[in-house]
Amino acid sequence: VGHFGMKLWKGGYGLILNSIARAVDELVDQTERQVLCPDCLEHCDCSAANVWNRNHVYEKFASGEKQIRCSTGHHVDTNLLCGACADDETKNSIELSTKDVRPSRTASSLLGSVVVVGLYDEVSKQIVHAGSGFVVDEQQGLIVTASHILFHWNEDQNFGSPYYGKVVIGVIPKSSDEEGSSETQAVFRYVAEVVTKDVHNVDACVLRIISKLGSDVGGEGEGCGEQNEIPLINNADVFKNEKLESLSMTRKCELEENIRVLGYNQGGEGLLTPGHHVNRYVDVSIGYVCKKFKALPESDSAASLPTLEQSKLMSRRFSPREEIVAMCPTIGGHSGGPVVNKEGKVIGILSRADSTDPQRCYLVPTIELKALVKKAQKQLQKRVQ
Repeated sequence: VGHFGMKLWKGGYGLILNSIARAVDELVDQTERQVLCPDCLEHCDCSAANVWNRNHVYEKFASGEKQIRCSTGHHVDTNLLCGACADDETKNSIELSTKDVRPSRTASSLLGSVVVVGLYDEVSKQIVHAGSGFVVDEQQGLIVTASHILFHWNEDQNFGSPYYGKVVIGVIPKSSDEEGSSETQAVFRYVAEVVTKDVHNVDACVLRIISKLGSDVGGEGEGCGEQNEIPLINNADVFKNEKLESLSMTRKCELEENIRVLGYNQGGEGLLTPGHHVNRYVDVSIGYVCKKFKALPESDSAASLPTLEQSKLMSRRFSPREEIVAMCPTIGGHSGGPVVNKEGKVIGILSRADSTDPQRCYLVPTIELKALVKKAQKQLQKRVQ
């Protein structure tokens, strides 16, 4: 389009956009500028065109990426979208806009809410399964994690049944000389129970902290069975003293939105052999959202009703209602870890990596998490009554 869009932008397009932006800013306090895929506009109705956040497009350009891909597969030149060849004023605008896409909350400020979830086998006296999670309700000690850490996930008659063992929770200790913590290593401190789950449709469950270990446990967690337990349930004042930190959730999630996965990978680090050690150091993976989808609605027609054999098969497998797909490198153990946006709000938890592409992973969206948390809160309220 005329030397990467230079003729278009210099012909008045950029002037019109800036004029509209100034007029809108005078009337509205907060606005969000968006960019539509020009190839989508050429081949389909504008209502179906892919939309990017303007700052995200400018960030791609500023990082040196010459093309950006829309959700339908179109590859669009970033010079055309940003007007980079137009004039210095546009380039300055890009530099200013890219400052806004930096995370407003650092990963370090979120670590106090990210926990390591372990399943302690009291027979072998060791942690046999480990994953990640986050505190969602600090007053009641509620934690969200992935179901497959604690329940059988193979497609057989055992699907959905709980593993035998005690659920232990590791947290990162707070530093005594500053608010929050600069530490990245967790210690096992609590025992929890499963409150709500939906293993057939949601790879997530809600845990409640029920007791505190007599002293923090490090190492491989082998000492979790040797500690006395201090009951914590139904005691709001005690939970306040624990000073748990929770993360807030949001349903807002955009395609190509930058995300961070926080968790405790158990894939082996350095010279450590995967599966032979319990990692208590939290880490961060960076990626972006590439797809959102929902399962097809079930038909009410009698012809679509499953047979008895089909019903048995369906009861032995995982069938998610809704998921978010992200391009982000993840490792075993990250499962259940919170996936946060630049504001530090949770958009979902990590469920699993793609079997054919390790860079592609699936997230449980917050719409499913919020439903489980709400159900857990109601159940606990009934217990108190």
